[in-house]
Amino acid sequence: PPVQNTPPTVTVDQPLNGASFEEGTTVALNGSATDTESGNLSSFILWNSNVDGFLGTGSSLNVNLSVGDHTITASVADTDNASSSSSISISVEEGDDTGAVVPMIYIIEIQKSVKQYGSTKTAVMSNNINFITVIEVRSDTNLNGLKDEDDEPLANTDITILITNSSGQSWTLNGKTDDDGKEEFKLRHVPMDTYNSSILEVSHSEYKSYEPAFGNETVSANYYLK
Repeated sequence: PPVQNTPPTVTVDQPLNGASFEEGTTVALNGSATDTESGNLSSFILWNSNVDGFLGTGSSLNVNLSVGDHTITASVADTDNASSSSSISISVEEGDDTGAVVPMIYIIEIQKSVKQYGSTKTAVMSNNINFITVIEVRSDTNLNGLKDEDDEPLANTDITILITNSSGQSWTLNGKTDDDGKEEFKLRHVPMDTYNSSILEVSHSEYKSYEPAFGNETVSANYYLK
């Protein structure tokens, strides 16, 4: 029988989904594309904006975009004309009186851990377990829409998370990041179960609020206590 062709895969690596840029800023577009049969297709990526139309071709592209909310789509086709695409949403804004754009914030990492005290038998009998979630927040202070070494920890950021387990219990916890951009949430003496920690809201008075719907950041972590 004929071999079935596999469509290529394409990803938008930069900028971050949800990034904001000031009008006139050069926006760097970076993507990658691979295909099982044709190999690396990154140089054939086609870039389009729903506002400005066709932007160019290649794995990397520098563009100036019109003011507005843009859906940037990277698409590619293999030699058998099977195609795939990937999209992100970004915005280009007019600056305020100082010409500044509010920087975006994002979640760099969610660390998960479970601390169990005493012997296994004691812990199981008394449910003496601490469930810990550490969330680290950073800010895109140079307004380039990239996760890079110039990004800085964002202190005094309010975080609200929701923790649920398979037994139907839920907890809503609030916290504020320290100077290292981190906040630790704890549930003490929780029962043996499966836990999920998800972010409800992250906000800062001088930054654009983080939206979990951005899609590029890890926004939940599962814990399995057995």
